[in-house]
Amino acid sequence: YEFELIRQKTGLGEAEVPAALGFIGRLNATLAAAAGRAGAEFVPIGDGFDGHELCTSSSWVFPVLLNPFSINPQQAHPRPPGQAAMARRVAAYLEVAP
Repeated sequence: YEFELIRQKTGLGEAEVPAALGFIGRLNATLAAAAGRAGAEFVPIGDGFDGHELCTSSSWVFPVLLNPFSINPQQAHPRPPGQAAMARRVAAYLEVAP
């Protein structure tokens, strides 16, 4: 992702974008390592949510509420259209996997 595009889509500040990207990279690396230890393969979603990322007007992700009294386990998890996009990525991967 281009830095400015992320800022426009999410409203994150200059210091927040690198932190968010770093978190996503670390999360993907952690998930890939866990999958490897379990004998599974990690399928990165990458740009599968293009135009529907968190904080966009047509997000496929449940919002993150910055309210300490709001407990919603779905926060930052994909909505049904996001789940379908993830399923398409996995299906495409399986078509070409060795």
